[in-house]
Amino acid sequence: MLARLERMPLYPSVSSQVVGIMEKSFEVDLIGRSFHVTQKSLPKFYSLYLQACNSLCVDSPPALYIKQSPEFNAMAFGLEDRPLIFFNAGLVDGCDDEELVYIMGHELGHIISGHSRHNTLIYIINNMAAMGMMGIVTAIAAQALHTITPLLMLWSRRSEYTCDRAGLLACQSLEAAHRANMKMAGVPKKYNDAMDPQSFLEQAESFRERVSGGWLSHKFALLQQLYSSHPRTVERSAELQQWVDDGWYDEIVNGNPTSRAKLAKLLTGDSLLAELLILVSQSIIAVCVKELNVSRDVASPLVRQAIYEGGTLKDTPVQALMKVELVVEKTGSDTVRHELVLLLNKQGNAVRQKYELPMSEDWEDVAKDIRDEFLMKREKQIIRQLYSV
Repeated sequence: MLARLERMPLYPSVSSQVVGIMEKSFEVDLIGRSFHVTQKSLPKFYSLYLQACNSLCVDSPPALYIKQSPEFNAMAFGLEDRPLIFFNAGLVDGCDDEELVYIMGHELGHIISGHSRHNTLIYIINNMAAMGMMGIVTAIAAQALHTITPLLMLWSRRSEYTCDRAGLLACQSLEAAHRANMKMAGVPKKYNDAMDPQSFLEQAESFRERVSGGWLSHKFALLQQLYSSHPRTVERSAELQQWVDDGWYDEIVNGNPTSRAKLAKLLTGDSLLAELLILVSQSIIAVCVKELNVSRDVASPLVRQAIYEGGTLKDTPVQALMKVELVVEKTGSDTVRHELVLLLNKQGNAVRQKYELPMSEDWEDVAKDIRDEFLMKREKQIIRQLYSV
């Protein structure tokens, strides 16, 4: 999604113009109205910050500030070479130490992932509009911002999921992450001791069922989020729980050095391929749970090992999965479809099942090595065998 934004003809120049003109002004204002947190000025809070930095291997902690605002919010601001993190006082007052480390890790995740310039642009757009300052930029830039903002906000919503994972890696407490999300959703401070994260996840499941109840509900749900920079809070907890249930958290925290190195290489290489293989793994795990009656916690590590490390599923609870193929088909000059084909052993019969993957249909959003294979072979369909007995 970020690559798609960068490929838009006006985005690089417009974002540079707007951030270049306004970033320093907003930065000075934010710093001037905030409290600079250091080891000397607020040692306990800063020690929590260092804990988050150490967990995420951040050697040079960005400057940290607390802003006098009751709003339950924090943000990473600034350019890549001088990022800043701001916490609202209302957030600090409303969270315990574990929850604060989770949110600190989330904001550090934005900086580590290179989100700073784009998040700063979003902050400037929102505040320029609120303050009636859009006239400062050129008319062309203002119109371009209006055009790119929905896509920018879509990217932002997806980036929040990534940074929630960074927050969990920082605090290493899923319950603390859920508690923080519940407080952001609206749990009053006087009832903090009575929070039940499981009920929040049940609410998320109920919400998803309601949204998927028909095309009109789904359409309204999308339109309501069109200009929102953050996903709905219940969806964030559900997505984080899914990531843990699929075994990714355990793989990073407790996996052996070899598997961690392979995973890191994949995730930091071709991001589109990484996203595709994560979707493939999630789909296979879902099939194992539904079709083979194997629990998610058992299926997840076996599937990941087979897909990422070339391991075998023989003599395991999911040995009925005999073959996995990824089929990428060109459906037009600039559109594609991603499909997963599984061969399952069902009571001695080999059954072939197809599943369409929810990947972008745009040609430019296809993983680079698959695009290269299309161009080399000049075929309409590429088949990759990801696993075979």
